[in-house]
Amino acid sequence: MNEQRIRECLHDITRQEIADNMTLWENVKAELTPPRRARTTRSMSLVLAALFMLMAAAAAFAVAHFQAFDPGIEGAMSADLVTELGIRQTIADVTLTLDWAYADANRIAIGYSLTTPERLQGAPLDQGVVLTDDTGSFTMDGMGGGGGSGDLSEAQYTASYGVTFVDDVPEVLHMRLEMTLGFLPDVEMSMAEGGGIVTGSGGGFGVGGGGGSSAEEVTPAPGIRLPMGSASGEQVGPFVFQFDLPFIPALELTPAQTVEANGVTMTLERMSVTPSMTTAEFCFDLPTPADWMPDVTLTAGETEAFLAGWEMQSLPVTGETWRCGTMTFYAPYLLEPTTFIFSAAALETSMDFTTDRARRFEEVLRAQGIEVDVTDAGGEGFNYSIVGAPDGVDVGRAVEEAFDVFKEKYAGPWTFTVAIP
Repeated sequence: MNEQRIRECLHDITRQEIADNMTLWENVKAELTPPRRARTTRSMSLVLAALFMLMAAAAAFAVAHFQAFDPGIEGAMSADLVTELGIRQTIADVTLTLDWAYADANRIAIGYSLTTPERLQGAPLDQGVVLTDDTGSFTMDGMGGGGGSGDLSEAQYTASYGVTFVDDVPEVLHMRLEMTLGFLPDVEMSMAEGGGIVTGSGGGFGVGGGGGSSAEEVTPAPGIRLPMGSASGEQVGPFVFQFDLPFIPALELTPAQTVEANGVTMTLERMSVTPSMTTAEFCFDLPTPADWMPDVTLTAGETEAFLAGWEMQSLPVTGETWRCGTMTFYAPYLLEPTTFIFSAAALETSMDFTTDRARRFEEVLRAQGIEVDVTDAGGEGFNYSIVGAPDGVDVGRAVEEAFDVFKEKYAGPWTFTVAIP
């Protein structure tokens, strides 16, 4: 397994779908961008979902043990909105403890911990997750995401799943969780010795970028079922838990605010606010026929939440000049009056890995003393390795910022202020 390829594929996924200050973890689940009403739904991004499915088995064990940054779940915890469970099951000397769970109209999250024997010190990979309730109250919208921390022998994890709930959801969900774990050999990688490969393009509301939607509509089955492929090594499970979970509905708002900047009009049409997550629908002018999307952050009270995902309202049409998409933010809302401020600093396009931009990528890094060797650029692929860097330089951050050279930007800003009751 080429560790450099694994690192950069994870890096590309992070840039496309995960908040800038959020980290991936051993199990690489996916965060979803759900629509707001029970109906036939369009997939958030078939391209991205397929990439997650293909990468999961290879990449899950190659990531160091990070603590996920999710201000939405942290806010729900601080407001005592999560349900403490503390139920456990042991199979083949592996003890999985379901510590807590949480459900609102935008997502379901669970926190669990593992105690493993010495023979299973490799990072675990979820081989399959089935999450349902007894009345079929929700469906999944795509892949998911989460985080983990601690030594692998006694590690704690958070898994988050975007969902669509039907009408008339009961106040209490009678849940059933089934999870099978696969354990792979532990892989140590120096995070300072970067490099890797990027395939495809990042960002944008269009097909082939970080976002998009399918041309056909589908009706998903009730519940969540996330088979993550097969993996070599020992497989343990399934672990099965049943528990009750209070449901928290969404606050639906229609601000319909319009702001013009640099000749481009942008409108915040509607919002769905829950304690752990906010979705907002934006429509805007396209400054050129390119694949543009807003670079938006959300300040919720005193917390800055970065863009976590997006869903296009319709597929791109040749000659269109107006675009709408739904953006997802892990913003805390403590069920008290507050103010949300959406700030779109610029519009940006998907990444384009041309030879000229790859040369600029090298120049940006070398200006900081980081030596980089680009071995492939042009078309859909980009392959590079970090040769050396001076002490004290944050190579990961520098590389992340250098990737901006592969995108076009159209300056704003567009700012929207919404009073949340």
